[in-house]
Order: sequence, then C-alpha cells, then structure tokens
Amino acid sequence: MTILPSVFDNISHFGPLARSVGDAVAFMQAASGASDEDISSVPLDFSAALVADGSIVGKRLALSIDLGYYEVQPQVEAELRAAVERLQRAGAVVDELPMRWTRAVNDQWFDLWCVFMAAFFADRLALHRDRMDPAVVAIIDRGLGMNTTAYKRIELLRTGMWRDLAELFRSYDALLCPTCAVTAPGIADTYDDYVSDSAAGRYRGLDMTCPFNLVPQCPAISVPIGFASDGLPVGLQIVGPPYRDETLLALALRA
Repeated sequence: MTILPSVFDNISHFGPLARSVGDAVAFMQAASGASDEDISSVPLDFSAALVADGSIVGKRLALSIDLGYYEVQPQVEAELRAAVERLQRAGAVVDELPMRWTRAVNDQWFDLWCVFMAAFFADRLALHRDRMDPAVVAIIDRGLGMNTTAYKRIELLRTGMWRDLAELFRSYDALLCPTCAVTAPGIADTYDDYVSDSAAGRYRGLDMTCPFNLVPQCPAISVPIGFASDGLPVGLQIVGPPYRDETLLALALRA
C-alpha cells in the first residue's frame, strides 16, 4: 500500500473493500505473504479452504456494544444484537463483556495521524496552503506543534490496549462490536460533528474502527448486517487475534 510515502506506517489497517466475503478471500489469496515492498509483511500463507470449511460451531465470541465509552444509537445496537443472535443460532457462543477503554484512544490516534501528516506533507504548506483543504491544513499544523515526548507516550496507551485484547483472546476467538456508533451520516456531516461528549460523558463518535488502527496486527472486518429503523445501513465489526484472517472471514461468511 502506498497511502503514505513511508513503509513504516503502523497505525493503519490495509485491506480490500469487497462486494462479498468470497471477493475478500480472493484478495487475500493474491496479496498474502512476504513482499519486499512492505517491511512489515509476514511470510504467512492464506488458506481459502479454512474459510469455506471453517465451522463456527463452538466458537467463543466476545461482544462489546460500546467498547467502554462510545454512545451507540439504540437502532444500531438493535441490529447488532440481531446479528449476534444469528451467530448464536449457527452454533457460536457469545458473551457480552465490559471494556475499560476511553475516548483517549481516539484522541491519541488523532495525535499520531497529525504527526504523520505533518512529517510527510508539511512541505506543501509553503506553496499550497491557500489551496488546500482547511481541515488538512489544521491537521498538519497540529502535528507540527506536537510534543515529541507526548507522542512517544502514546505507545503506553497502545500497550494497554493490546494487553486487554491479548487477555480477551486467551478465552475468545474474536471480538464483536459495531462498525459505526451511528447509522450512515448525512452528506453534509463532517468528522468534527462526531468528536464531542454527551451529557452522560459518552463519546459521540462516528466510526468504531479507529481504535483498532492502534493494534493493526489484529485483523478486523466490517460486515453489513441490515438496515436500521431509519432505513440506513448498519455494520458489524469483527476483530481477531493477530494473523487469524481465516477465522474472521469464516465468521463474516456466516454473519
């Protein structure tokens, strides 16, 4: 992937946008394995047979509706629970677990992204600032002002997240949560519309995929699971242990 000029991007999830699980499997067959173009690639094979033949009977799945801090729309929660019931009817065991993450996950990922953008694109400001998207300019300016020690300390947050997930994956095959806390946003909405706290102290965020960019060794997949009462789509996110892509795709195939 060449979204950024550096091959050391470790805060992004790279993968296909596919029409079906079968298409995602085909992508993984073509793209898996080591490559000199990506120093982070690993010499692991991908087995389409494990996806096709992988039974979810007896699979243990952890469920978190809010990851501990999101304000999730009731209609999103309702669709998610319906999808969970389908997985249970297919033979999976699902336990709802509390999580202790906080909004700091999203805020500190954003700090990382600002530094990445500043490091790679700040040189454009001298010539093109007035022609650039003001939101991008603000991100770059924020990154340029980031304290280096504070930047490094974000690794402590990431370490805590991984330890939480590692403990969870000792007992469960995957974690289930919404893809987004709300149904599809309006075309006029901006990301800034989804970075506030509710009166109850819940995070009014949009995507619940952002946290897992901080632990990108863990595969994640979003599966459309239906339409909420407002007629807009809802997604189920499935997150697994590092390098267990076949397990996630098998679950997605049956969700």
